[in-house]
Amino acid sequence: MLFVVAVAVVAVVVSCGEVDWGAEEEAVKLLNDYHKEAAQVLHNYIKVSWDYNTNITDYNNERQKEASSRTRRFNDKWSKRSRDFVDLDLTSDTRRMMRKAFQMELNEEDGKNLSQILSNMSTIYSTAQVCLQGQQCMELDPELTNIMANSRNYSQLVEVWEGWRKNVSRKIKPYYLQYLELMNEKAKLNDFSDAGQMWRNEYETEGFEEAMEELYREIRPLYNLVHAYVRKRLREHYQIDPRGALPACVLGDIWGRIKMCTQVTMDDLQVAHHELGHVQYFMQYAHLPLTYRDGANGGFHEAIGELVGAVMETPQHLNKVGLLPHPPSGPGHEGPLHTCDLHGSEEAGRVLA
Repeated sequence: MLFVVAVAVVAVVVSCGEVDWGAEEEAVKLLNDYHKEAAQVLHNYIKVSWDYNTNITDYNNERQKEASSRTRRFNDKWSKRSRDFVDLDLTSDTRRMMRKAFQMELNEEDGKNLSQILSNMSTIYSTAQVCLQGQQCMELDPELTNIMANSRNYSQLVEVWEGWRKNVSRKIKPYYLQYLELMNEKAKLNDFSDAGQMWRNEYETEGFEEAMEELYREIRPLYNLVHAYVRKRLREHYQIDPRGALPACVLGDIWGRIKMCTQVTMDDLQVAHHELGHVQYFMQYAHLPLTYRDGANGGFHEAIGELVGAVMETPQHLNKVGLLPHPPSGPGHEGPLHTCDLHGSEEAGRVLA
């Protein structure tokens, strides 16, 4: 036991000896100063972005581009200051925080081009419409979303699917190619080979791609079974190859949510709880330094939302909040409640209505 303690003490001393505590103190001061100033800069940027996304006008578009430019210059200023600390011996937490906080930015011209490209893509996506034969032109949410979710008219679903991609995907493509080119340049400024490596680095996991491949191999048998079941049920409504791929247009969604117009449905109830999961996560890290006020990574943030959404669907919870008078019991009703169970409840229908 004494030997173990002695080894531990030596390990601590060696570990402490590897840190340049003078540099550590200066780095922490730099981060504290950055956080104080960044809080206001980012607050202003988010406020302007909110105004634009909830009210897409030329005026708000210009305000957003100006805010992006100010934020980019701010980040570039602090990233250059942080370069003096790159090769110094700091604690692992300080190194991690500096790596997450500071990234080199594109030059002014390329930065403005990037802001304009992002604005163009966002505007195309947010304002696009599809004009169906014999009907008025419709936006994504709620009109087109409702058609994709409820229509059983295959021709209509194809018309919406193809019309949306004609009016959105084709128009966005040239901008997206320019976006990738500029993001690759930014990645190289920060010592990454390309934007893909920079994005994957956010997961801070060695062998991330291999781990994802292994995970996919593990779940593929289950995925194949689910795919076959969905195909079987869809063949009750559409002429689908019994052994082929599924037409994407019959899966009930066109993958949109810039702005969500909720309706009284089980799906939107689940989505609302999913988003509340994000909000709860926000609140849990609100006390941390500004750089850490974010998810561990994008996947983890979504996992929190999915967890809350899944818990909401259990019969026990729905009974507790009055959406299900008598929670189902017996085999097949231990997990999340199926939509048909909820719709079969007169009380749930009354409350939701």
